[in-house]
Amino acid sequence: MGDKIGRPKAGQEPLNRERILAAALRLVDEHGMEALSMRRLAAELKVDPMAIYYHLPNKRAILAGLVERVFAELRVPSAKNKAWQDRVRAVARAYHGLAKAHPNLVLYLVTDRESAAVAALELNEALYEALAEAGLSPRMIMRASDLVVDYVNGFALAEVSGPVGQPGEWRELLALLNEQPPEQFPALRHVFGSLAGKDLASGFGTGLDIILAGIAAIAANANKERVSPEEGNRG
Repeated sequence: MGDKIGRPKAGQEPLNRERILAAALRLVDEHGMEALSMRRLAAELKVDPMAIYYHLPNKRAILAGLVERVFAELRVPSAKNKAWQDRVRAVARAYHGLAKAHPNLVLYLVTDRESAAVAALELNEALYEALAEAGLSPRMIMRASDLVVDYVNGFALAEVSGPVGQPGEWRELLALLNEQPPEQFPALRHVFGSLAGKDLASGFGTGLDIILAGIAAIAANANKERVSPEEGNRG
């Protein structure tokens, strides 16, 4: 009789959930989400496709397992005694490292709400805790957290196409601008004309600082509005 489906050949590593997910993640990282299929995954593992179903019943289960596996890698440095801004930075930088390592999976999360919800449980707890300390309302905590996550996603996905935040990044735009009549696009000409090449460079932290400054301003304004009626009553 032939070997049973899923039984490893002599000298072959036994098939299990972790081995399947590791192979699936390699496929996604190297070739994109469209490369992930049961047939191709089975070829990578050198097993019959039906053997995979014994451990993970369908492609959706594999995708959920990938998200769970990758976000289990998320390690946010402890910042309990630091300012809320530093705590948000710690979360954002930790997530940025993860997103940069697995950009194809992150792109999938942006378009798949169900899988994104699984990832959000791990990611948002630390963000919500820090943003609550800033003094934001529950509604604004949600909005601010989404903004931070979207910024990290966008920055990481942009990095896939090449270095981000370098002066050369603006080369094509500047060349195109110089081809236009001098009276057109005065705001662009003023900004670029005022900056040296090194001033055009910006990194991940620059955009994050702008977001944090906006969150701080909103929180300060909300706190001021809460205090003002009480002060009026005392008068």
